[in-house]
Amino acid sequence: AEERLEEIAYVESARVRTDFPNGASIELRERTPVAFVQGSDLEHRILDAEGRVLDVIPGVPIEFVLVTGPTPLDLEEGQFASVGYASAAAMVTKLTPAVRSRLVSMQVEPDGSDLRFVLTNGPELVIEVRLGEAITDDAQIERLVRLERVLDDVIGSDTTVIDVSTAETTER
Repeated sequence: AEERLEEIAYVESARVRTDFPNGASIELRERTPVAFVQGSDLEHRILDAEGRVLDVIPGVPIEFVLVTGPTPLDLEEGQFASVGYASAAAMVTKLTPAVRSRLVSMQVEPDGSDLRFVLTNGPELVIEVRLGEAITDDAQIERLVRLERVLDDVIGSDTTVIDVSTAETTER
């Protein structure tokens, strides 16, 4: 029964306990949706922090982060996205309120070699944040810390690019 329940995309883990002859209990741990990608069929794939497709829906979900890449992501419910998309989805869970409130979208390479954010910088202005290869948790946190250090200084300025992909943060 546990294995069958865990086949459901939204179920992370299941535990079934029996108390014969009159009882049974089921504990479920749900996966949390964090991001979405669009497929070539124009349907949207809802991803959890591990890059698992939780659902495929026709409408555009406004409560999750848009992740784009060079090609559409055509996966079915329950399948896992490539490392780049999974890294972007994992990054969503680490965003601070300052970054999350300005986040428009994320762009990735499927192999995880390049991750970028687009942040708002006032009316009709955006900042591209270049994170480079940000696959591991440590790399993601390190780059977010570097971004946080400069973000307050560049908001409202004419900065269009922040590069935190190397040890030296640069702004243009």
